[in-house]
Amino acid sequence: MFARQGLDAPLDAVARAAGVDRATLYRNFGSREELIRASFDEALEGLAAFLREHADDDGAFVAAIERTALRQRQDLGLIDLLTARGSDLGPLRAPIAQFLDLMREPLRRGQAAGLVRPDLAVDDLLPILLMLLAAVRWGGPPQQERTLALVLDAMSPR
Repeated sequence: MFARQGLDAPLDAVARAAGVDRATLYRNFGSREELIRASFDEALEGLAAFLREHADDDGAFVAAIERTALRQRQDLGLIDLLTARGSDLGPLRAPIAQFLDLMREPLRRGQAAGLVRPDLAVDDLLPILLMLLAAVRWGGPPQQERTLALVLDAMSPR
């Protein structure tokens, strides 16, 4: 539901989509933030599993960026998380930090293999995701593909 409607999706709709009543939802998740965090934890575990599966692949970093760009196109909740500011983020800062932590080793491997520019830092990833997000918000699929290609080219060593 968060993917379809964003992080402000009504919790009644979330409960209905999960096939539970609102009381059950609140017994399992004490707040909206806990529920949102759980949904991002699931997504992060998917990325972590992908990176474990490709642990020996020097191109895992680029593949993970492509995978994340695709997810941005399909997940309004992720868009809301990436565009939240300051106190809006509150307890939701952790998924962003976890994403960056997951990407450290694949980035290092990609750089060591000469597939990623050596001066790219993990802290550059949030602005990069925001660039990709701009294409999702204001462009159709052709613009999204072009923006991803430009970003990947910019991350490549010269």
